[in-house]
Amino acid sequence: MQNKKFFKTIIFIVVLCIPLIYSFFYLKSYWDPYGNLTDLKVAIVNLDKGQDDTNQGNELVKELKDKDVLDLCVVDENQAKQGLQDGEYYATITIPSDFTECLNSASEEQKKVATITYTPNQQQNYLASQIINKVVTAAQMELQSKVGKEVVSTLSDTLSAVPDSLQDISDGANEIYDGTSSLNSGLQDLNNGVGELNSKYSEFNKGVENAYKGSESLNSGIGQVNNGIDSLASGTSTLNNALDQINTGVDSVAKNGGDKINQLTQGIDTLNNGAQTLNVGVNSYIDGAKSLSDGIQSYVVGVSTIDKNESAILQSIIDYDTVINSKEVTNPTIRTLAENAKQILNVKNKSNIDAKGQALVQGTQDLSKNSDQLKAGAKAVSDGTSTLKNSTSEMNELIKNIATLKDGLFAVKQGTETLSNGVSTLKNGTNQVLNGSQSLEQGLQTLSSSSGNVKEALNQLDEGSKSAVDGSKRLLDGVKTFKTEINNGLEKSKVELSKLNGLNDFVSEPVVINEEPYGEVDSYGIAFTPLFLSIGLWVGALMCYVVLYYDQKHRFGKFDYTYKNKLAQNLLYIAIGIVEGIVTGLLLKLGLEFNVANMGIYIAECAIVGAIFMTIIQFLIRNFGDIGKFLALIILVLQLAASGGTFPVETIDKGFRFLNPLLPMTYSIKIFKECLVQTSNNFIGKNTLILVLIGLALGTITLIVEIVKHKGNSKKEIENNNEKVTGA
Repeated sequence: MQNKKFFKTIIFIVVLCIPLIYSFFYLKSYWDPYGNLTDLKVAIVNLDKGQDDTNQGNELVKELKDKDVLDLCVVDENQAKQGLQDGEYYATITIPSDFTECLNSASEEQKKVATITYTPNQQQNYLASQIINKVVTAAQMELQSKVGKEVVSTLSDTLSAVPDSLQDISDGANEIYDGTSSLNSGLQDLNNGVGELNSKYSEFNKGVENAYKGSESLNSGIGQVNNGIDSLASGTSTLNNALDQINTGVDSVAKNGGDKINQLTQGIDTLNNGAQTLNVGVNSYIDGAKSLSDGIQSYVVGVSTIDKNESAILQSIIDYDTVINSKEVTNPTIRTLAENAKQILNVKNKSNIDAKGQALVQGTQDLSKNSDQLKAGAKAVSDGTSTLKNSTSEMNELIKNIATLKDGLFAVKQGTETLSNGVSTLKNGTNQVLNGSQSLEQGLQTLSSSSGNVKEALNQLDEGSKSAVDGSKRLLDGVKTFKTEINNGLEKSKVELSKLNGLNDFVSEPVVINEEPYGEVDSYGIAFTPLFLSIGLWVGALMCYVVLYYDQKHRFGKFDYTYKNKLAQNLLYIAIGIVEGIVTGLLLKLGLEFNVANMGIYIAECAIVGAIFMTIIQFLIRNFGDIGKFLALIILVLQLAASGGTFPVETIDKGFRFLNPLLPMTYSIKIFKECLVQTSNNFIGKNTLILVLIGLALGTITLIVEIVKHKGNSKKEIENNNEKVTGA
């Protein structure tokens, strides 16, 4: 009897502890499943061949093992495949052979994507495959961050070298600017020089034209001189013949005397007059020849100076063209001027005006020298005729002095011969002067024609140099703008590139997610405690009626379905629900050591939920019997699916969503969430009120039904008693 009582007590205690047993052991076993991931065996196969003494595959394996998240087993492909088939590994991770090569291609033009193969054994455990997948995904994100950091670091280093290149360009632009400035200054000087040269050359061209006209006059004058010399030679010949006649006459006088003396005297007078005239003409001719020689010398010197200046100008044009070509700059105008200058120099070299001018000077000098001989001869003739004339005054002494006359005539004869020789020499000199003058005229004619071409070319050069100066100014302005923009770009690039500092670290972690949880849940078990606590209290209430109420041996008296006072019995079961709630909530708190926002509210809510769930089970079983037990199980299953204890309500099938607000466990889960995880919005009162209203409604219905049944039973008992009394 005592053993039966003890066994009944044990059964009663076990029934009371069913909510605790159900919720505690389930929560305990899954309280922190993510904390035991290191026991999940995952095979990792590293096929990476590496590149340039680096192996990123080994680095990845090392990083994953250092994280100590999974039980990583480094094996080969065959072992991984066999272990996956045998269920030894939950998944395999295969690193490809070109893993390092692909990662290194990030800084190359042809980029390759590394593909890590993740093979989970979903058939063995789907949830495990999802957990491992999250770990692999996290590793992928970290790896991508690492690659992005290295790429940005390389790019940053490359871009950091851009300012140095821009600085070189800027320095080059400065040099171009300085060179262009010098070129512009030089072109301006050239333009000024060409303008002055063009102005001076106009005077030179006029001088050449005047020289050419003067050479024509000179040539004409020399022709006249040459004709005069011919006349002089003829006169000299006549004089020489006259002297021969005089000599003959003298000889006759000497022989015949008398009459012939008169003739001789007349002849001597005539001779003396001719000699005087000859002497005056010779002196005039000599003075003219000297003036001609001096004028020709001055003319030749002037022409030679002009010729040299012109040659220097022409040569400077050729030299400038050579300098321009050496700088690989082509100017058609300067090129044409240079070609014309070369042609003029060739003509000048061929005509050799200077040499011919020198020959002309030499001819005039020879003429001057011969004129001295001519003057001496003329003087000798004059002196002789004077002596001869003087000798006629003393005709009586003529005979005496005949010998002297003959001597004088001999001297005159010598003078006329000298004069004749001088005239011949003068003739040669004037011929040379004439030839030189003609050559000079031809040369000046060529020079005048070429000078016109040079003048035209200088005009083109002047215009070209002005265009060059204008172009140089525009070039200088353009180079200045280029230099300014380069320097501005350099400064801007330095400012912009300074923004690259730390970019590699930024790219590796561009966004930091600062988790500030609202209603923080610190463990997996805390998240599921409201669900399993509610399930435990529901199952506990159901088991109370299954074990105690329907006990076939009727061992629990007031809790047995045969107990007559149903109202008292209902209150006892509600009291058991309250006890189950308090005991379960308290032991879970102590056993699992989780925190609650408020211990008093937590225990009170456990008691209320226990009482409400007992009221609901009581309503189902008392009013529907065995069907009620079945309905209690159906409602339990529906609450597991649609109460929002596991997945959010929004993620469940739409056909079940409408059940959520109709299920009592929806509100109990919300109540326990508020008790375990405190938030700024406290919905405990609202959800408790809903549960209490559900309990009051169902409890009231049960109470009314029990009252109706009790009255019916009482009436039947009275009728039965009346029948017994009547029958008796």
